[in-house]
Amino acid sequence: MVCPKIPTKIQITLDPKNQLLSFCLQRSQQHSDHALQDYFKNKNIAEIIHSDYRSLARALNVTGEEEQFFLYMEWDALRCALAKYIGMEDPSIDSDRCFIEEVLHADTGSKISLIILPPQSLPQL
Repeated sequence: MVCPKIPTKIQITLDPKNQLLSFCLQRSQQHSDHALQDYFKNKNIAEIIHSDYRSLARALNVTGEEEQFFLYMEWDALRCALAKYIGMEDPSIDSDRCFIEEVLHADTGSKISLIILPPQSLPQL
């Protein structure tokens, strides 16, 4: 299944220890719920990038096909954006489809704005 090349804006807020405080995916018709954000809140970048989708779906009790699809897309976008931010290369993450727009650093943490393109294809969920 090939996804249309519709870019999505993602904004990530990290605390001074590079732990996730919040993130927001801005799409034209659907906005992220807070389950994924709550799950990863206060986790560091490495924990998020190395998280396992199936374990995440079980922990959040996501069983419906549509719910699994949206959870996967949000999880994948978050991991991709964070990998791009830290310059990490990992064969399981296509960070080349992320483009950093702005990074703001302050004593309270960092705010990162990126544009992300959807993956070329989706795995079987």
